Amino acid sequence: MRGFIGYSNDTAGPYVYTHFVFSLTRSKQQIIKAELFMRDPVSLSIRDDEEELELAWTWSVIWRDGDTLSNNHTIHTSGDDHIQSVIPVAMQNPNHVFWTLASLILGSFAASYGLLVLMRTLTADLRLCWSWDEVEQPFWTLLRWDVWRLPERFSLLCDAVGVGWQILWLATLLAAYSCCFSSTSRASMITAFVVLYTLTSGVATKISVQLFTRMARTKYPTADCSALVLLFTAPLLLVFFAVNYASSIYGSTSTVPLTAVSATIIFYLCGGLLSALLGLSLGQYCADSFYSRSQQYPRELPIASWHLQSPLARAAELIWPGVLPFCVVLVEVRYVFDGLWGDYDYTTYWLLPLALAVLVYTTTVATLIRTYFQLNREDYRWWWQSFVAGGSAAIYLFAYAVFYYVYQSSMHGMLQFVYYMGYTALICWAMFLMLGSVGFFAARQLVYCMYPPCVD
Repeated sequence: MRGFIGYSNDTAGPYVYTHFVFSLTRSKQQIIKAELFMRDPVSLSIRDDEEELELAWTWSVIWRDGDTLSNNHTIHTSGDDHIQSVIPVAMQNPNHVFWTLASLILGSFAASYGLLVLMRTLTADLRLCWSWDEVEQPFWTLLRWDVWRLPERFSLLCDAVGVGWQILWLATLLAAYSCCFSSTSRASMITAFVVLYTLTSGVATKISVQLFTRMARTKYPTADCSALVLLFTAPLLLVFFAVNYASSIYGSTSTVPLTAVSATIIFYLCGGLLSALLGLSLGQYCADSFYSRSQQYPRELPIASWHLQSPLARAAELIWPGVLPFCVVLVEVRYVFDGLWGDYDYTTYWLLPLALAVLVYTTTVATLIRTYFQLNREDYRWWWQSFVAGGSAAIYLFAYAVFYYVYQSSMHGMLQFVYYMGYTALICWAMFLMLGSVGFFAARQLVYCMYPPCVD
């Protein structure tokens, strides 16, 4: 059970409750309902003539008889009465479910409309291509010999796409697991994260090796496998050790002991290494043949329009696809933040898989539209730009996280700042890699459709 240990008054200072009343309702030798009442608040203000304040905590239990309670119930905290009671899940904050579903449905409709317009436009362009009329050819047909030119640091791009695809698998499995997850046992979610992240390490290796071998038509450099670890595992360990060190300095009970950390690292090294080797073998085996032609010298890029000549305008043009995905999941993000960093008891885990699916769908459509605009203005540098454009929703998420910490949370102090900013930045980085890989694969499929003669 969760409750409040006290409250704060601006005029008289903080108060702490010293008596707790547990009201338990039983039926057929089972506890079917529990309520927690906090009583007897005592001021923590210390007078000048007192060096310390002694408090005595007491508790009492009240037993009641009741009817059988349905399984579709959960614990809910009422902030007004400081009471924790058992109420039906369907009645918990109905506005949460309504507005989340409304935003997801509206976002899906908007993305579907944009996809329909893109398909109609692309169909009309392909008909002009098949007509062999050079006068009415679309502008993107001029990039036939440059669109498959490999970008700089292509191996790093393959590693980023592989890690993002691993995070997508991890998020999908965790979202599916959350449907049968109890909010009172959050340790099981952490355990599931460690196990699934270790087992899905082969996904990153397989996608990275397969993509590089297919597009570059050379053997994947084994030395570049270190980037697979540095892209997400290294930031994850860095944030964890920084937060754990800060917790140990402040004497927090959330400090993870060294034995548990060592056991987790050993488990990841053993299981992750085997999974990565398996993914390496599968990536080399599944890489099919891809043949493309490109000119010896790259095509000169046309002069950008007046509204894209400044660096700020180019950056804004690059990250605008993230607006729609972020707005679609903003309502759910607010309640997730309240559940992680506030006193809200988040229980609607069945919304997470739906929100993840809509997030991936809207990111795909937004990246497709931007890639088409980019190719139509004779810019063939779609590789890295599609990755950044797809993951740009994470930039808006981090901006909202800063806004939430400053204006909507009651957190303060260095320990809470390190906790919040560390893990929030890590979540945003994971979201950037995940949605970036989604945007890259969406853009690649679009290029396949627009330039079929380049694929043998």
